[in-house]
Amino acid sequence: MAQKNTSITFGKQLKKLEIDGFILTETFHTPHLLLSRHDHECANVNFTIKGSFREILGSRSQEATPSSIIIKPAGEHHANQYGNTGAVGFIIEILPHKLEIVRRFSKLFDSPAHIRHPQLSALATKIYKEFRMINSPASELMIEGLILEMLAESTRREIRISSSTTPPHWLSEARNFIHASFAEQVSLSKVAEFVGVNSAHLARMFRRYYGCTVGDYVRRQQLEYAAQLLIETVRPLAEIGASAGFYDQSHFTNAFKLYFKITPAEFRASNKQV
Repeated sequence: MAQKNTSITFGKQLKKLEIDGFILTETFHTPHLLLSRHDHECANVNFTIKGSFREILGSRSQEATPSSIIIKPAGEHHANQYGNTGAVGFIIEILPHKLEIVRRFSKLFDSPAHIRHPQLSALATKIYKEFRMINSPASELMIEGLILEMLAESTRREIRISSSTTPPHWLSEARNFIHASFAEQVSLSKVAEFVGVNSAHLARMFRRYYGCTVGDYVRRQQLEYAAQLLIETVRPLAEIGASAGFYDQSHFTNAFKLYFKITPAEFRASNKQV
């Protein structure tokens, strides 16, 4: 039988703050800690700051590493296994009255989700930094606004992913081919040749099901991969750009700024782990 935890953590609470329907908690779990099945009273977002852990939900498990986000509904049974260094986490609980408001526009907390997305990780990092240095009512307003922005962006992302119409198998194969080859010179004709359809038909169907052109999708994969490398490594910008498929650092910087509205160097600085 799963344990009911009225606190958000079985680990150590480093800091806690309540802001208008949200409870923010910084936690630490010791190395090699094993937590048997349990659940929490409130829906929550768990952002990993340092270390790692494995979360088991039913027959599924997922590895939480720095910058990953796990979203769970209230009462979701799960177990945890912490790694060699333990883990520092940042948890945002949504109290029932606030969750009722959120559910008017989002189904985000209807089921568990494990998200690794640079834009969402950047927002979570900003929230965490504001939480750590909070020193005025303005900080609380900033935190609340950033939380709502993160929830809205997560919802927008889930809507794009969970289209009500299933794409044809060959179109899914085309997208998988892009995921595997975006760092190379991927063209519309090359993708069309791989799945055995006409280029014009591929372009039309891709936009219909995925809401963008093949070229836009390739560029998005390149930039999100590069952003993840900026967060997780100290590799030089030119090397990261080349790994993601850009001709040179200038090309990479211009494309990155157009997509994220900041330069790669600024993005790396803003996401530097505390």
